[in-house]
Amino acid sequence: MSRLFALALAVGLACLAPHALAQDSAPVRIGVLGTFSGPTAEAGQSMRQGVRLAVEELNWKGGLADRKIVLVEVDDQNDPDRGEEEAKRLAARGGVDYVVGLSNSAVAMRALQPLQEAGVPVLIAGASDSSLTRLFEPPMHKLNYVFRVAANDLAQADLIVRETIDRQHYKRLGILVESSPYGNAGRDMVRERLRRRLYAPPFNGKADDVRGWVRDAEGAMQAPFVAQFQSGQTDMAGLLNQARAAQVDALVVWGQTAETAAIARTRARMGWSVPIVGGSDLASAAFVKGAGKAGQAVRMPTTMVADPINSRRQEFLLALKRQGGAEALAVLPAAAQGYDAMLLLAAASRQAQSAERNAVRAALEALKGGVFGVITTYQAPFSRENHEAISADMVGIGEIQGERIAYAHKDEVSAIIVGKRIAAGTPQRP
Repeated sequence: MSRLFALALAVGLACLAPHALAQDSAPVRIGVLGTFSGPTAEAGQSMRQGVRLAVEELNWKGGLADRKIVLVEVDDQNDPDRGEEEAKRLAARGGVDYVVGLSNSAVAMRALQPLQEAGVPVLIAGASDSSLTRLFEPPMHKLNYVFRVAANDLAQADLIVRETIDRQHYKRLGILVESSPYGNAGRDMVRERLRRRLYAPPFNGKADDVRGWVRDAEGAMQAPFVAQFQSGQTDMAGLLNQARAAQVDALVVWGQTAETAAIARTRARMGWSVPIVGGSDLASAAFVKGAGKAGQAVRMPTTMVADPINSRRQEFLLALKRQGGAEALAVLPAAAQGYDAMLLLAAASRQAQSAERNAVRAALEALKGGVFGVITTYQAPFSRENHEAISADMVGIGEIQGERIAYAHKDEVSAIIVGKRIAAGTPQRP
């Protein structure tokens, strides 16, 4: 009887071994979900090129846990319904092991649910809605599978207020936002950051000159002019005339590039030299081209500019241009975010010594050692409580200079690269 059992066991193991070997050597499938077509595709296309470049390099080094990486690219067409359906397909059995991407917040809000339910780790490399990484936080959910490698809206609002109030000392901000959940969120976060200025010291540690500021009944700072524009609106003269009448000394704009470029052009036609500071959407070829000469000196938060300020960025820029050309460089921050998201995923896989989802997810929350990315050097970028790799101290203020975007403040560059600001009083994570 024992001989028969031993023989059966040997036969069973012989049959099982090839299957186990096939499982261990099967490619790691990574879904790249984003907007790759239509008028708002620029950021998604650049993000995809950054992911492709990272995967090319990682596969040359052996992939994840000695398994080749295969990308499954899916176009959500900037449609939340389509994004949700595509996410369900990616989350289904035999779909993908991970998802990197999501360039639009409205799409991400719908797409994340099926991926979270299936236990598919997601690294957002574009969508900036601040709530996305908190949708599935413990204790309401046992594990949170959603991470982000991009500057969220709260970090951007923090930087915009620092730039306008602390550095430039503007007193009467006008806020113009797109009439959409995205625009409304930007407006609310900028206003919330202004209200906080009643209590928080400026980042440079100096006393704040509050004279001339419009304040509410509680004494908190307010913007004297706040208005909305519609998606597709090109005539901005009425809004800008109202802003001018309100005597604003700077404009904060938050919306898609076509409309914000129209604001810049209208301002120039009016002969009005009021400065413009906007969200990270302005760090794109579409805005630079759409605004033309009227876009000069416009500023925005950005995780990446085209200056090869160290060897890591220089190599990245050359490789990205070689691989993807103008498409890859159109929204450089998105390309860098996609690239760094893959580097962090690979670092977690190495630490876990595995490509298994839950092992890698746990390693992401407890990464040891630095990860030398192109945006910054990541030191313990995630934790159980925080799934945001990019904080305000890793983001610079970009400025349009000619046909390129450069850092407006050269003194910030070295601090951004190492991921830690030197200036006293700077919040580390918004």
